[in-house]
Amino acid sequence: MTQTIIKYLNKGYSIIPVTKDKNPAIDSWGKYIYNPIPVDKAQVLFENADGIALLMGGKKKLTTIDIDLKYDLTGTLFDRLKKEIGSKLLSKLCCHSTRNKGYHLIFSCEKIDGNQKLAMRPCTKEEKLKTLQEGLDKGLDIDVALSSSLADACRVLIETRGEGGFIVIPPSKGYKHIYGKIQEISKQEYDTLMEICRSFNLYTPAVKNYQLSRALRNPNPDKVNSFKNFNENCDVLKLLASFGWEEVGTNSDGFVMIKRPNASSKHSAYFNPVDRAFWVFSTSSGFEIQKRYSAVDILLVLKYNNDGDKLNELLNDIKEMGY
Repeated sequence: MTQTIIKYLNKGYSIIPVTKDKNPAIDSWGKYIYNPIPVDKAQVLFENADGIALLMGGKKKLTTIDIDLKYDLTGTLFDRLKKEIGSKLLSKLCCHSTRNKGYHLIFSCEKIDGNQKLAMRPCTKEEKLKTLQEGLDKGLDIDVALSSSLADACRVLIETRGEGGFIVIPPSKGYKHIYGKIQEISKQEYDTLMEICRSFNLYTPAVKNYQLSRALRNPNPDKVNSFKNFNENCDVLKLLASFGWEEVGTNSDGFVMIKRPNASSKHSAYFNPVDRAFWVFSTSSGFEIQKRYSAVDILLVLKYNNDGDKLNELLNDIKEMGY
């Protein structure tokens, strides 16, 4: 471990000692993000460490994609993710396996964000029951334990460790270098990576009819009924197509894959025919990422750039469309 510590420090990387529980083993570790520990002080600081953590951000502008396979119900998540990323971009990433049988993909880029959750899935009934039982085992009242279980909505599959975060690295126990070295990627490649990872997201909060809710605050039966009818009966795929969004297939979860105009990626959004929700995981589309939209809100974004003062014009459009 000593050789690894010296190697990273000599190359200007920021590392800190961690405990077996992956917690920082020193106080005020954040000061080392931009000012790595001096080599001559490393022996003392790492003397009783159980592992080494690499700090994200900093002068090296590091980001890690953290793939947590313990929550993958398919057993194929990492292989599918690698296929979507492609060999060319994968070759620019440093890959480590983790002690929980997951993977870290590490890179440097001028563009850097904080920690982000990129892909999640809904909790199973068994997981919710487990949360309930754990609450009861801790002595919580049944109402509190039940509320906690109901609020336990999702599990994270893919997330980032960005500015202010850190990852445990080899030769820490349970971690192994798989391939590659840390390299710099472009801002465009960064955006591509984030978009691909978000495309694996299976969980977003329930659809909220934003403009319908706004209309209900100042009841106008004509407007409310038109909005409700449009949300319930509009052909969302046809609506999207009229603005240049293209249907490109259906994934294994039954979500229709949609490609935004002029997109370079295979697809940019999903439509769920069951609850009629539409959500985008691509940037620069006018839609907020991973927010579920109803038909009325889709039309407001695409035609009026989400201007809430255009509801009367929106109502006229909907009437002209026969709703």
